[in-house]
Amino acid sequence: MIPFGWPLWIVLIFLFLYGAVLGSFLNVCIYRIPQHDRFWPSLLGLWSPPSYCPRCGNRIPRRDNLPIIGWVK
Repeated sequence: MIPFGWPLWIVLIFLFLYGAVLGSFLNVCIYRIPQHDRFWPSLLGLWSPPSYCPRCGNRIPRRDNLPIIGWVK
């Protein structure tokens, strides 16, 4: 059953975008949490420092952090 009587294609697009955002956030969690020995600093490490390139250390622009949009540009 589709909520609110929305067309199936709208629901599928919403689910795709939701999955992309959730997957992107989980990727950050998986990368940053093991870098700390204690739990609370690892949670704070999700928001600070901003995303950066692990090879050269340059900050990644905000638009490149958006799932799909950062890839398409």
